[in-house]
Amino acid sequence: MPIHKQLQVSRATTAASMLDKVTFGLGINEPMKIGDDQTVHGICLTGGFLVAAFVIAKTGPTGDVFIDIQRSDRYSMGGVWDSVFPSGAPLRIPTGCTTRRSQFTFATMPFEVRVGDWWRIDVKPGSAEDAQDVYVVLCWKVSSIDQSIADILALPPF
Repeated sequence: MPIHKQLQVSRATTAASMLDKVTFGLGINEPMKIGDDQTVHGICLTGGFLVAAFVIAKTGPTGDVFIDIQRSDRYSMGGVWDSVFPSGAPLRIPTGCTTRRSQFTFATMPFEVRVGDWWRIDVKPGSAEDAQDVYVVLCWKVSSIDQSIADILALPPF
């Protein structure tokens, strides 16, 4: 049975800073689907500021694909979702593209990430449906591990 939705959260440490990321998979071993809420929800465990978003498709689409990363804050817990990108500027996979695409501009600059924020992926209408093995990565610079731990402990129960 094919895996429809994948999520991975991991941390990467560099000498200058600590980065955190969430990685989503779409259309794993089958053509991806169009619509809102196409992935499992990621929950942010560190706070900071967005630095980059990336997308890559192993099998390029026959038409453009538009991918929007949505965030719901820890207070609405999935009740309200907003794009992390400026209006009308989602991640785009051009026709036939199988190389990494990057975006460094967000709805607000700097775009603050908070402990307890939720993430999901929407694939916008008008996108080609035949891309496969699409991976989306959202990265942020962690502002403070100690503050993140305190924020985790203060989260409301689910």
